Amino acid sequence: SLLIAGASLSLVTIAKIVMISAHAIKLHQKKTSYFFPDEQKAVLQKLGLEDKLIIIEDSHPVAFCFGLPRPSVYLSTSLLKILSLKEFETIL
Repeated sequence: SLLIAGASLSLVTIAKIVMISAHAIKLHQKKTSYFFPDEQKAVLQKLGLEDKLIIIEDSHPVAFCFGLPRPSVYLSTSLLKILSLKEFETIL
């Protein structure tokens, strides 16, 4: 019974990793360039996130962090359009 539970947990974990990886690949394909105003650039520099921020083209306001070896912060273009400077800094 304990062996079956361990095997089941392992299979679920592997399935989750595969699903998350597939989702990450889809999101990475949505990667787009974005022009940051000087105020937002200053926030990125202050937080040391200039090269860790990935902007994705998405109609939903989305923000999350993803990646184990090299974590990155993902923000959607629609979210960037509605954030104030203070909200931008808070999310990052």
